[in-house]
Amino acid sequence: FCLSDAPAGGGAEAQRAWTELHGAALVPLEDGGVGLFSRSSPYILATAHQQSLLPGLKHRFVSLAAQRKFKDFFEDSSFVSTMGFAVFSPSVLANNMNEILPRAWRNEQFVKWDPENGTEGPSRVWLYKFWQEVSLLDAHAVAAFRAWPLLPTTSGELLSCGSADIGLRLCDQVVDGQLSGRLERAAAAEGRELKAREER
Repeated sequence: FCLSDAPAGGGAEAQRAWTELHGAALVPLEDGGVGLFSRSSPYILATAHQQSLLPGLKHRFVSLAAQRKFKDFFEDSSFVSTMGFAVFSPSVLANNMNEILPRAWRNEQFVKWDPENGTEGPSRVWLYKFWQEVSLLDAHAVAAFRAWPLLPTTSGELLSCGSADIGLRLCDQVVDGQLSGRLERAAAAEGRELKAREER
């Protein structure tokens, strides 16, 4: 990694040096590739958990190993801004939902959802992790997903996030204690795997 040769800190000299890196192929990516420093096509800084929500975007995520090695850079908001990185957020996730959900679901009020029987769409564990990342109590964050049905209902369907304000009862199976426990354990097991991956 040649990034280690760049000056750290947010001073004017450091920012000039960082700007000179634009166009250089020095961004280690999670898929093993190397990307260009570019503000027009930003790479995403995300934890392993966040990356697991968009598994098809490894070529857009900055390597976890690089984020650890160059922590001082990637935790410096001046560096992140100057180099044009995107920090994972609900809006980043919302802008890439077509990577996860069937395109036909976009702008649908209700869609059938039965992951155990092979219907299209996310698994229960993925949906569980999604709602850990995006708080149902954050109306602004939920509104970013208004085009997508991601709210489980008692009818076995997913309701559009655009209708979250009308109030709904979450699917019995999702809040059922036994299934909820299984989802928590599955998410925890995956979390341990992701943590181990982050530490490698």
